[in-house]
Amino acid sequence: MRTPKAVPIVLRQGPSGAEVLLFIHPLAGVQLVKGTVEPGESVNEAAIRELAEESGIEGALN
Repeated sequence: MRTPKAVPIVLRQGPSGAEVLLFIHPLAGVQLVKGTVEPGESVNEAAIRELAEESGIEGALN
């Protein structure tokens, strides 16, 4: 069985068009925010939690 993952995508309008939130992991390179959906948690809840944990963005709406 596959472990469900949540991948919140954060977009903003930049001067040259749409920009996507990415970060550079020291070992794995360019990454999107992502993580495992915990037992009893919805995908939306996991996405908001992972966004806060990995980027520091709090109060995101689903």
